[in-house]
Amino acid sequence: MYKIFDLQKLFLDKLTSLYHPNEIKSLLKLLLEFYYKEKITDLISKNLTINKVHYDKITQHLETLEKGCPIHHIIGTKEFYNCSFFVNNKVLIPRGETEGLVQWVLESARDDQKILDLCTGSGCIAISLAKHKNCKLFAIDISDEALKIARRNSKENNVMVNFYRKDVLKDDFSFLEKVNIIVSNPPYVLNSQKKYIKKNVLNFEPHLALFVDDSNPLIFYEKILTIAKNKLIKNGFIFFEINELFEKEINQLILERGFKNIYIKKDIHGKSRLVKAQLL
Repeated sequence: MYKIFDLQKLFLDKLTSLYHPNEIKSLLKLLLEFYYKEKITDLISKNLTINKVHYDKITQHLETLEKGCPIHHIIGTKEFYNCSFFVNNKVLIPRGETEGLVQWVLESARDDQKILDLCTGSGCIAISLAKHKNCKLFAIDISDEALKIARRNSKENNVMVNFYRKDVLKDDFSFLEKVNIIVSNPPYVLNSQKKYIKKNVLNFEPHLALFVDDSNPLIFYEKILTIAKNKLIKNGFIFFEINELFEKEINQLILERGFKNIYIKKDIHGKSRLVKAQLL
């Protein structure tokens, strides 16, 4: 029989080259909570004894983690803004930084408004908004596989979102009615930044949702602002998540497109990551 400390020591020995010790403890916590369906604090307080079946399963997952596989692909879910989302390698794993974007939208949105989420991926933004506001939600993505997951997440979170497969960069959006708010977390990581990306992201999450060509890093913002000019009502708002390297350029682009009242917020890591602007 084994104790939590035995697993913790093993995880620290095997994963130190990949993760910070606090991250390693968090990985083990998620696995234990996944298998025992209890909070880690409760498991520790009862001095949990881990049987061989669970020990073997968890240590098998350790081998997968050593290869860089994200923990949320192993357990199949990610908590985001008080909701649970199914994830796999076809969608980005929802990040804590994006929770700040959702919170900002909720502070501006009112019940019965219409909100459009572009590049929805797992649906985490649109679904979280629908869960916390009585609004009509539309969500767009280019990937059929991502939309299949987003629809599953919508059903499992018991909310209604209208999903459409469209290419933000190429397709016509005349079929959509006008909305009060547009929100987007589009691809914005430069191809040249791949060398700085951890392998659990680079090898297991969709590059289509992450990276843009260095020669045109603002391509999604340019197109989304064009869509917003046509689809936002007067005094409507647009919200973005951005690459902090292009804060000034994006601010200038938004001004040039006729938007006002531009605000830029820092994320949980102190980086200029979130943008809000209004179409007057």
